[in-house]
Amino acid sequence: MEATFKPGDQVVLKSGGRLMTVEGYDAAGMVRCVYSNEMNEIQHVTLAEVTLRAYVPSTPAVSNPSRPTITQKARRLFGDSGR
Repeated sequence: MEATFKPGDQVVLKSGGRLMTVEGYDAAGMVRCVYSNEMNEIQHVTLAEVTLRAYVPSTPAVSNPSRPTITQKARRLFGDSGR
C-alpha cells in the first residue's frame, strides 16, 4: 500500500481534534504523529492511516470590493494625514 502522508504533513483525526504533524510510518504501516497538548508538552501517537485526513486551513472570507475597508473609512473621516 502506498503511503498517503509524508513526514511533515499536517493532519487531523477525521473525527476532529488537535493538529498533528506526521513523523512517518512504522513497520506495521501505522502513521506516527507528533502534537502538543494543552500544557504545550510534545506528545507522540501512532494511528491508523484511515483515521486521519490532511489538514486544510480555512480560507478567509472574500472581501466585498464595493464595501469600504476600515482603513478607507478612517481616511475619509480623518484624511490621509497619518502617512
